[in-house]
Amino acid sequence: DNKRIAFFSFSVFALFSFISFLETYFYHAPYENAQGMLYGRRNAMEYIKNVENNYDPVVISKALSEPHIFVAFYNQWDPVDYQNQSKDWLRYEKQGLSFVDQLGEYSLGKYKFRELKYDEDSQLSKTLLVGRARDFPEKVDADKIISFPDNKPAIVILSSNE
Repeated sequence: DNKRIAFFSFSVFALFSFISFLETYFYHAPYENAQGMLYGRRNAMEYIKNVENNYDPVVISKALSEPHIFVAFYNQWDPVDYQNQSKDWLRYEKQGLSFVDQLGEYSLGKYKFRELKYDEDSQLSKTLLVGRARDFPEKVDADKIISFPDNKPAIVILSSNE
C-alpha cells in the first residue's frame, strides 16, 4: 500500500510540475525573457524588407547582437554569396577579437553593421537606421517601433534626414 501512495504522490507532484512548467514557458517566459530571446528581429526584418529599396545603406546597430545573422536568415541570403561577402570579416581574428561584431564596421550587401551615432547618422541621406531604443533620443519620430510584449521598445527603425 505504501508503494501505491508513493507512486500516487509522485504522479501528482510530476503532473503539477509539468503544468507549472507549461504555464511558465507559454505565459510568463515570453514577457520576462523577451529581450534575451532576441525578440523582434523577425518583425524588424519583415518591415525592412518592404522598404529597403528606398535606402542605401541600411545601417543596423551591433547592439542588436550579431545582426548579420538575422539579416541573412530572414532575407534567405544565398549561402555562397554570404560567404563571398563575408570574407573580409575574418579580419576580426587577425585583430585578436573573439567575435565578428567586435569589428568597428562590417557589411553584407547594402547592410552596414556598426554602432549608431544618431547625431551624425540622422543627417545621412537615403539611410535607414535600425537599433535599440537606447541608440536613439527618447522622443524620436521613428518610422517603426517594434515593442517587447510588455510594450517597452525593442527595436527602432528610422529614416535618416532625406
